[in-house]
Amino acid sequence: MNAGQKELYRKGSCGKEFVLRYGARTLIRMGWGMRWSFVLLVLYMNMLNLIPMPGTFGVRANVILPMLLGNSLFITVCLSRFCWVKRSPFWKWLIGFTFFLILNIFYTWLAYPGEPVINAVKTFSTFTVLFTYFVFLKAAEEDLDRFLHMIIALSSLLAALFLLQAVAYNLKEIQFLSIYGFNYGTVFLDFRNGHIRLIASDLVDFSAVVSIGCICSGTILPCRKKRYWIHLLLVLFYELFVGQTRAVLLIIAGAGGMSLLFMKRKNTAGKIITVFIMIFGVILLADDMFYILSKLLSSVTSRTDYSMYHRIDSYVYYLKIMAQKPFFGIGLLPAYPLLQENNILVSGGRQYTFSDVGIAGVAGKLGLTGVIFYIIPIWTAWKRYIVSGRKDRMNFVLCWGMILAMLSLSLFDAERMMVLAVFMAVSDASYQRFKKERDRHDGCSQSACHYRAELSGV
Repeated sequence: MNAGQKELYRKGSCGKEFVLRYGARTLIRMGWGMRWSFVLLVLYMNMLNLIPMPGTFGVRANVILPMLLGNSLFITVCLSRFCWVKRSPFWKWLIGFTFFLILNIFYTWLAYPGEPVINAVKTFSTFTVLFTYFVFLKAAEEDLDRFLHMIIALSSLLAALFLLQAVAYNLKEIQFLSIYGFNYGTVFLDFRNGHIRLIASDLVDFSAVVSIGCICSGTILPCRKKRYWIHLLLVLFYELFVGQTRAVLLIIAGAGGMSLLFMKRKNTAGKIITVFIMIFGVILLADDMFYILSKLLSSVTSRTDYSMYHRIDSYVYYLKIMAQKPFFGIGLLPAYPLLQENNILVSGGRQYTFSDVGIAGVAGKLGLTGVIFYIIPIWTAWKRYIVSGRKDRMNFVLCWGMILAMLSLSLFDAERMMVLAVFMAVSDASYQRFKKERDRHDGCSQSACHYRAELSGV
């Protein structure tokens, strides 16, 4: 075979596997799920914004393209492998949630006569990005390790680029990235705490949870865990000095802390040592913590930190909405954001519908029914961890990542729904891997028993 020759072979039900070889060495092997997952992740991570585009095209492209491509791929999978789709663990959940959203379209249409029904349909369409779950599941079933490596590699690339951009701007005021789309559609520059703030992609933030799961997993080889440690540190540096998203730091710290304390049933001494270190750290940092707490309270009462006080206002607002409209919530209205100029939860005479406040936002926008649908993936991950005899550690970390996201960064918000699709696919594949290893271990044990019985008979 000639050097650098590309070979296409092994036609599957969803297409051919792509193999790139250099001589006798295989450089790249990607099945249908893996290569389309790569494309979806590149689009979702706003990679198009690395290239300057006219006007706001980059912003719209990074939102619309993953949704359209994901829906097209879902239809393709349904046409070619519908039995596999129906057997997927979250198939019934997705169908039930979609039916509830369709009912919510009619509710919004009836509850708000002056609101064009097309707006409810547009809001519904943002939820269809959850169907990318089937593409990610296909990739994870093809090779879970490579799928996780792909997420980590793309996230590391974007985090490193943003760290480099922040350093270049702070030192020489050099701007080499097309920042408009990365900062949720706001123009460059954005500042927080006197420092430049650049927001990349939500998958970069939540990829740290995946890294923690890989580090804690017993099925990942120790030599491969170095890359996950490096990625975790890279994301932490990005969050501390560039993204400055405090809720993400809380999620990373919480998932890591819960993993250290409660994942292993044994190692009691390690748990005790960890608790004492945390207590000692709290004592040492007591003065600083009191200062931070007083600063937080003053920023809320004096309304100087918009990110803080608008979330508190939003929590109160959405809990009232949930009490008034417990089944459907506020409905599928478009996201009218809270205006900083008036500091009220009404924008242009319309009801405030922007949600960035975790489970309270889910309860207010989708009612208690939406909360139930949100909790089901969390409960599924936890149940898998328990059923596995506490050996499926990836599901433990994913469970806590989703629980901590309920505090502020809901995975039902439009910009983070693909994160939920990735988490569900990884949860499924991790549990499938555990079951295969358990069955193989049981098979080996039975073979050993038969062999001993034959020897005893002889």
